[in-house]
Amino acid sequence: MKRLLQWTLVASFIGWPNLAGAQQPDLIFINSQPRYCTNGGAGSYSCADLPSGSSDYWYGVAVGDLNGDSRPDVVITNVAFANSLCLNDGNWSFACGDFGSGSKSSTNAAIEDMDNDGDLDVVFAKANTENELCLNDGSASFSCDVVSADTNTTYGVAVGDLDGILGPDLVFANSHDRNRVCLNDGSASFSCSDVSTEEWYSQDIAVGDLDGANGPDLVFSNYDSLPPITDPGMSVCLNNGAGSFACSDDTSIVATTGVALADLDGTDGLDAVFSKKSWFSAACLNNGTGSFSCHDVGSAEVDKHNSNDVALADINGDGHIDAVFANKREESDHACLNDGTGVFTCGAVGSEDTGSAAVATISPWNFSDGFESGDATRWSSTVP
Repeated sequence: MKRLLQWTLVASFIGWPNLAGAQQPDLIFINSQPRYCTNGGAGSYSCADLPSGSSDYWYGVAVGDLNGDSRPDVVITNVAFANSLCLNDGNWSFACGDFGSGSKSSTNAAIEDMDNDGDLDVVFAKANTENELCLNDGSASFSCDVVSADTNTTYGVAVGDLDGILGPDLVFANSHDRNRVCLNDGSASFSCSDVSTEEWYSQDIAVGDLDGANGPDLVFSNYDSLPPITDPGMSVCLNNGAGSFACSDDTSIVATTGVALADLDGTDGLDAVFSKKSWFSAACLNNGTGSFSCHDVGSAEVDKHNSNDVALADINGDGHIDAVFANKREESDHACLNDGTGVFTCGAVGSEDTGSAAVATISPWNFSDGFESGDATRWSSTVP
């Protein structure tokens, strides 16, 4: 399991009113002392601490308007202690406190209206215990219960209407166990089943329509840390329209830690970017059928990093989707600018070598929805 002492998590607020009420992408970094960074324009940032308190075990983040004031609030997960809820007053100021009954061992979170009552709820991915759904009463007060009896070590959670009825549904990325899909009956009760029979060390998941048919599909990043590395770095699971999937694995890339989806080259739908360990990260261009051709992100020796996750956003305002990579301790985080064809030029983000754990992105097309760490695009929103 990752240790947050070594890494920072980054959340990106893209295209909806940011922390100050403007329209540039802002960032949140989660390490032992979470902090937020506001965009001064063209991707330049100034940063300050979130009043969440310090912990070596902060791990994940999700963002959404939880109290109905049209401002993005922040949920920070913790793998050892209480999760944190930070309510935003709209002027770079937050009031943070324990989430409440959202319990320990949370690796990740997603925010979405799971019971169709008009306010955003929170789903927690958990380690070695049941994943948890916390229903919101509309004022950021929550009532929590388990999603199912599954007790996997879950690193990633994503949301989408996977069967075209009664959604939204849930997908969980599990470690050395079968990944799981949980279909919603419309009232936040779930029927769960395996995505496939494979048992990879899945780290992350992204949801989006990869083949232009049958609704949202799934892409998993898989990280096998023990040589010889045999796990495929990418698993693509195409939806039959009813929330059942046909999966294929790609071993041309390995040791991937995060994945995000967006149209990188303006053709053939959603492409994928993967963060990777100890090598170049990868951009994988979709041919429109859910088949991908991958190449390195960056080309210089300095572009090789131990990257833990990736977020996608137009960070310099040129109309192309760029990538921000969260890198391990003693490495600066990196931003890679897209030339519009899926080819990237990279440079350091800031001078700090604090290390980063993960990156969460917020869809620029529907700010009333909630979004989760580890997922770049949302089926419930219009994807780029």
